[in-house]
Amino acid sequence: MKRILILIIFVFIFSSVFAKSDEIVVSSYVNKTELTMDETLNLTIEIDSKKDVKIEPLIPQLTGFQIISQSSSSSTSIEFINGKYSKSLSRKFIYTLEPLKVGEFIIPPIHVKYKNKDYYTKIIKVKINPSKFDIEQKVISPKGTGREIFLEAICSKNEVFIGEPIIVSYKLYSRKKLVGINAEKFPEFPGFLKEETYQATSISYNIQVKDGLRYYCYRISEFTLFSTFSDKFIIEPMELICAYEVQPKSFFDFGTTKRVNIRSNKVIINSKDLPIENQPADFSGAVGEFYINSELSANQIKVGESITLTATISGEGNIKMFEPPYLPKINNIDTFSPEVSDILTDPHKTQGKKIIKYILIPVEPGEYKIPELIFSYFDTNKNRYKRISTSILKFNVQKSDKPITKPYFITPKGIDIHGLDICFIRTDNTIKDFSFIFQHFIYWLLVTISLLSIGFAYIYRLEKNKRLLDKSYYRWKIANKILQKDMAEVRNTISKQEVNKFFVLAENALKNYIANKFNISQGTAKINDITDILKEKGIDDQLIFDVKNFLISTDQARFSGKEYSSDEIEKDLIDLKDIIQRFSKMKFRRKK
Repeated sequence: MKRILILIIFVFIFSSVFAKSDEIVVSSYVNKTELTMDETLNLTIEIDSKKDVKIEPLIPQLTGFQIISQSSSSSTSIEFINGKYSKSLSRKFIYTLEPLKVGEFIIPPIHVKYKNKDYYTKIIKVKINPSKFDIEQKVISPKGTGREIFLEAICSKNEVFIGEPIIVSYKLYSRKKLVGINAEKFPEFPGFLKEETYQATSISYNIQVKDGLRYYCYRISEFTLFSTFSDKFIIEPMELICAYEVQPKSFFDFGTTKRVNIRSNKVIINSKDLPIENQPADFSGAVGEFYINSELSANQIKVGESITLTATISGEGNIKMFEPPYLPKINNIDTFSPEVSDILTDPHKTQGKKIIKYILIPVEPGEYKIPELIFSYFDTNKNRYKRISTSILKFNVQKSDKPITKPYFITPKGIDIHGLDICFIRTDNTIKDFSFIFQHFIYWLLVTISLLSIGFAYIYRLEKNKRLLDKSYYRWKIANKILQKDMAEVRNTISKQEVNKFFVLAENALKNYIANKFNISQGTAKINDITDILKEKGIDDQLIFDVKNFLISTDQARFSGKEYSSDEIEKDLIDLKDIIQRFSKMKFRRKK
């Protein structure tokens, strides 16, 4: 008995140790329990075991968060305590979570299944507060420290005047090289005129160090914005789906591709009204810093020839958004609307020049002065309006060598000008066989057709309204049309010698005709009900008797099983036509 007892105790201890060696411990924790909307949360799930186990946690649906990246690591620790050897392995699964909305949320228990046994972690409570730029009303770029991948929206200015250019660029930073980038959501820019100055067409990067960490930097897109009214604008984030390769875990593992959703920070722009005080009367919306000069295409021309005045406004600002300066009127010179073109010289489309060409054609000889062109703009560097102008230009016009009998001028841009301000009156009669239009037959024919068309249209309108307003009249009008369709089907059964079908269709044709003719329900199927309604309508007794006999004969023919000859069917068809003809002679009576 002693030996058996010792054996039992040994087996129990051995099995306990063996079972314990197979057990695992699963825990989960976060790096913080309170964060803002512009921060991220690291959720770590740790699996401790005595030996290497190839299992992964099952992540449930997370409310208030989205997973933007994940990574894993493993470590082994060996200890000798009182001469005893122990070994433990730890695997960590780290998930980077991005908050989706403000509030208090719970990270539910994480499930791990090992050897048909379920393990669960404890719940974690996390509080998400509003982002700092929502509180402080200013944009803060996302913090890159320690993040594997993030999308940053960079705004050149956060406070501008109406019409002042703003450059918004989106850059993607990743610690790992990406193999795919897809746009999930592009930002909208309500209240702005938008110029898309760059859009990535391929996956290209450069290496940048940000906050002490080395990143692959991907340039995604850039926009130049011009606000159109004053307000506080919140530009919603851009969203991307990025893919990167995960390194293989073993020789037989060929690796996988991970996809993560990322979102940029919001951009807040405060647009201010341009000051009203000291605003020039000729101000047309130019905002920035500009210069102006002008030149003439020639110094001396002859009467009838054209000369071009070219004014160039160069600088930096909203070059495409303002009007050209006004050219004052010059005596004895014909002018035309200027030709305007914009030439932008920088990638952001804020620097360049506006070229304005005025066409001038003198009609008298002499020396002419082109007055200065005045241009006003708002200087954003000094926050005040400026008025600049061109210098006065002169040119000489000589008398033309050729007599101008039929003035015809060609401008440098191909503008043809025929004639002068005063043209001669022609005295010769070029109109022959003159007669008034109402003296022609075709005129009165067209008038008659027009009047008849109006009359027919009026009658058609009355008839259409009558049908729409009076259901009984409408059914009475369409009764013959429906009858023609039903009778065609009846005659078709005779040609195909379908006897049983003939009686069914003949009965339905008569019932439908009576129902539409007298505005009664088409569901009235009994013969006595039909005859009673006809009596109420004041129908002749003989006609009611013939209708009743016809319906009785069709019922008997359908259910008697008797075979009918073609002569008998022809007789029934004649009876049906006779009944319908007698009904058709009755006038419509409006239901009271």
